[in-house]
Amino acid sequence: MPRKHCSVFVRGEEIYVATSAKSVSGIYQDIEPIFKLRQEQGPHELGEKILAALQSYREGVPDRLYRRGVKFPASPFLLATHFTSWRAFEEGARYFSVDDSDDEIEIIPSMPAKKGGYLHLPELVVRCASAPEVIGKPFFAS
Repeated sequence: MPRKHCSVFVRGEEIYVATSAKSVSGIYQDIEPIFKLRQEQGPHELGEKILAALQSYREGVPDRLYRRGVKFPASPFLLATHFTSWRAFEEGARYFSVDDSDDEIEIIPSMPAKKGGYLHLPELVVRCASAPEVIGKPFFAS
């Protein structure tokens, strides 16, 4: 069984959970559904959204191929968050990679990379049971 994956971004008081799909060449893409919560909604609600995103994970989706003169459609994540670019969104956002291996959830924090994007911090991985109230707690600990 493949590992399911989703992304969690914490930006100010807002938390975004993005469902992922793995393309035929192994590249992760954000797909719908994409969830937006506020910090006051708490760990249980966040855990439920993460489980819903993991359940919606897909593999084998077509790659986004570049064609000269053809602009890519906007990212579903950027459309949902009302940002025009990843660079604008990433400013001030924390990123977490979340994987489900069927027996536990792994939450891998990251740090901003100098030229944009994020660098994973696997030495800080949090492993927990697949229960909403447990999954959401690490995002509220820092």
